[in-house]
Amino acid sequence: ADDPELEGVRPDLPGLETREIVKGYRFWLMLAAFALISFGVGGLLPNFVRLLISKNISAGEAASYASFIGLSVLFGRAFAGYLLDRIWAPIVAVLFLSVPAIGCFILLGETTSSTTGIIAAICLGLSAGAEFDLIAYMCTRYFGLKNYGFVYSLQYASFGFFSGITPAIFGRVFVQTGSYDPILTVSAALFLIGPLLLFGLGRYPDLSAPDA
Repeated sequence: ADDPELEGVRPDLPGLETREIVKGYRFWLMLAAFALISFGVGGLLPNFVRLLISKNISAGEAASYASFIGLSVLFGRAFAGYLLDRIWAPIVAVLFLSVPAIGCFILLGETTSSTTGIIAAICLGLSAGAEFDLIAYMCTRYFGLKNYGFVYSLQYASFGFFSGITPAIFGRVFVQTGSYDPILTVSAALFLIGPLLLFGLGRYPDLSAPDA
């Protein structure tokens, strides 16, 4: 048979049509789940050092604790990828994307310790390392490759939008209340709700390409 790619025709890849994607509940549920998660991650990452300083940790120590975020991002990305090849993706999402809730809860209060700061940094890094891989992987498993660019770009754009606006919200809350605790409490709740929503996606659909 002629190679369609050589003829300038898109190969018949398995997956849903764009109309099926936007009409289905899975696309919007996934969009909502990762929007909630991005609120916490996007707000905490750029405010983490200032948050620790507000908990009576010196600027130097706060910066050193923040370095644990980078290390745990690398580990989270590699380990999440390993698990995605073996475990249903929503379970992996709950394992990695809900752990920052622990960090939020232990940072509540007027002061924090060095151990608490490090644990919070690791929890945040694990989530930040896994989130992008989870979005990309789940787009392929639930919507296929036929219109992968379309669905992934919208999912990522939504995630990026909420990640971009939340740092200012975190800062605004601190200015108005003198504490990050109110927004930490909200973020902890979103870190628990967002990943759990992904269970509503159900089993991976059969996206096998039709016979030629």
